[in-house]
Amino acid sequence: MAIVLTYKITGSHFNAGVSLAIFLIGDISKKNVPILFTYIVAQIVGVYFGMTFSYFVLGHEKSLILHPPAD
Repeated sequence: MAIVLTYKITGSHFNAGVSLAIFLIGDISKKNVPILFTYIVAQIVGVYFGMTFSYFVLGHEKSLILHPPAD
């Protein structure tokens, strides 16, 4: 749903899988390959920035929790 709603605004490049799918479905040419790699590198850098930000904001104990807290 997010891809359909934001395609005209952002190009729907939410993660590397979506970017690769858009590249494969769309115009596959050698001039678009550097753009694809730029998107993927930017997404990976963004993930690490977000992880670092949450580590400093939430602290060490809460930033690496992968399951919901028990009530």
